[in-house]
Amino acid sequence: MSRYRFAVIGSGWRAQYYVRVAKALPDLFELCAIYCRSEEKAAEVRSGFGIPATTSEDECAARKPDFVVVAVNKTAGQKLPCAGWKEGLQFYVKLLQIRIWKR
Repeated sequence: MSRYRFAVIGSGWRAQYYVRVAKALPDLFELCAIYCRSEEKAAEVRSGFGIPATTSEDECAARKPDFVVVAVNKTAGQKLPCAGWKEGLQFYVKLLQIRIWKR
């Protein structure tokens, strides 16, 4: 059985749940990237969790995740990157208050 590759948008406590899931179930999940708002936070994630972290939407999409988990609060969710929509990625969004903006 192949593993599901996924990326996470966010780096706070919500995102850390998905880091733990990936580490606990490595036969099922591969966390291929974490998207962060700042380079400082991305550096913290890389050094703290050993997971590729970036501030680039394109870099996240280039890692070819099977799906993307949105793990941010309502306010941050309204400013999400949208490169994944044009790449055809599947998104798991827990907070229904997130608005998808029109182009």
